[in-house]
This record gives sequence, structure tokens and C-alpha cells, in this order.
Amino acid sequence: MSLLDSMKDKLDSQIDSWEKQLDSEKAKLKEHYAKAKNEQASEDLKDEASQTIEKNIESLREKIARAKAQVEELVDA
Repeated sequence: MSLLDSMKDKLDSQIDSWEKQLDSEKAKLKEHYAKAKNEQASEDLKDEASQTIEKNIESLREKIARAKAQVEELVDA
């Protein structure tokens, strides 16, 4: 296995991990909304929790995009 293949595999693995985290964060957000609706939580509590989760989701999306770009650079090199 070449160094390029090894690096690509490592980045692909990291992307998969982040995508799983992203799915988990999305599930948490859905659960949060369902729970807040069922418990009729205050708007402040719902907003605060959803903003935190949405920030996590956006951060993971950015990491995935950067990693995918790195993989493309490696493949093109």
C-alpha cells in the first residue's frame, strides 16, 4: 500500500467517523424537539439547546468538507 493510499484511507475513515457523529447530532436534535414539544418546555430552553446542537452539526459538516477536499487533493496529486 502506497503512502497516498494509506493517507486516503485514513482520511476516509475520519470522514466516516464525522458523518456518523453528524447523524448522531441530527438524531439528538430531533429527539430534543420531540421532548421539548411533549414537555412544552420554555422557548429559551429549546432555542439554547437547538443552537448548541446546530453549531455541532455545522462544525462537523465543515470538517467533513475539508477532509473530502484533502482526499480529492491527494487523489489528484
